[in-house]
Amino acid sequence: MKMATLFADVGEAYVGLIARGDASGDEPVGALLDVTAHVDDEVCAVSFRFWQSLSQRLHDARAMPSPDTQRILDLFRPVLEKLVVLIQHRVRYPATYDAMSDREKDAWKRNRYTVADTLSDAARVLSPDRLLSLLAQPLSRLVGTGEPFDWVTAEASLFCIRSIYVYGRDAPPHQIAELFTVLPQLPRHVDKLHVTICLTCQAYADWLASPWAHTTAPTLLESIFGLILSGLASPGVAKAASNALFHLCDALAKANRNARRGMVSAVACDLSGAGDVLPPPPIPAPPSSPTDG
Repeated sequence: MKMATLFADVGEAYVGLIARGDASGDEPVGALLDVTAHVDDEVCAVSFRFWQSLSQRLHDARAMPSPDTQRILDLFRPVLEKLVVLIQHRVRYPATYDAMSDREKDAWKRNRYTVADTLSDAARVLSPDRLLSLLAQPLSRLVGTGEPFDWVTAEASLFCIRSIYVYGRDAPPHQIAELFTVLPQLPRHVDKLHVTICLTCQAYADWLASPWAHTTAPTLLESIFGLILSGLASPGVAKAASNALFHLCDALAKANRNARRGMVSAVACDLSGAGDVLPPPPIPAPPSSPTDG
């Protein structure tokens, strides 16, 4: 841990020089990639502030380009792609999660969102299509293999995709459509996975309601509505499903899609007829309690 902290401190102190893309930055960048690759999550997390600082400087450089900017970006993009691959699995639910104390769960969630922040920072430099491709690879490998479904890997992949939604929405329409076409095919018997599916649909609601989505995959929105509605009957999923449903209907209203009015009316009918299967309202959690599993 002491060596990792030393490398991270040196990297942060000299991040301005490193971001220039000189050969002298190769060794500290390589050392910090080694820290990020460490099996211990706490050791890995020591490097995050450096990567966030580097991503910010590269983003700023692209906003105010110089003759050397493209060379620098081309130099660091493979580094940030490797960073994404090294940290995306850090958000996986541990096998011991349900047995953890509340304090341990809170610490794990904080680390998970720190990873999400680091991915979001890297997304400011990487191209949306490449980033979405990297994050979706674990999920893509699960679909259609015939092997027992690994919900933990699927959930982690979607959590990461959700975390970069601001940039992921700019990926090519066919790429986003392919991703969301897979979601209704995923098992729904694990609440943690179903919650993250709903939250991912919520994050990309504006894209799902857009003309690009309708043009690329005309029946996609109907499938996504069905997926979200199915979560309303599960006490562990209902809150995420209702939030996703609200945001998706709101996005459709803002898009003023006249062709979708019939679909929204159908959703309203489904909701009005769902009274017998909807769970009772949950008891509100205290303000200080975590609400996102």
